[in-house]
Amino acid sequence: MEEIIGSLFPIVGASALVYGLIVPRWKVARTSSWASVTGVITKSKVGKSAGGSNAMFGSANTYYSTTVKYKYQVGKRNYHNDRIHVGGSYSSSIPSKADELAARYYEGAEVDVYFNPDNPSDSCLEKIEETSLFYMGIGVLLISFGFMIG
Repeated sequence: MEEIIGSLFPIVGASALVYGLIVPRWKVARTSSWASVTGVITKSKVGKSAGGSNAMFGSANTYYSTTVKYKYQVGKRNYHNDRIHVGGSYSSSIPSKADELAARYYEGAEVDVYFNPDNPSDSCLEKIEETSLFYMGIGVLLISFGFMIG
């Protein structure tokens, strides 16, 4: 039984690692044919929230998220969205990164909005997606744990 459990951790870990590496690149690839229009930022703010506690240092993590809302027009139809990156929202434990993003997308700024020609409500401001460090980290931990108990 211990052998089965020990072999499951590396399999699940490898799956999480592959997911963290492949899915972000797939999301960017699907936006390569997206057109762009000029849009306007209607709201931009940085929020702060407490995450889980950090067992190693005995403190709570603080996360900073950037919320950016924008409007744009495709044909004669108006749209609103809040997706900055292909993958969605942005948060970081580094406040300056969130502030930098909010400063780049300040209220009233004209921006390029990339939209899906098959579904114009599907849009983003940046055709990038960062590698999912969360899934990659979980993957490495599970693989390591599996080899330790296996």
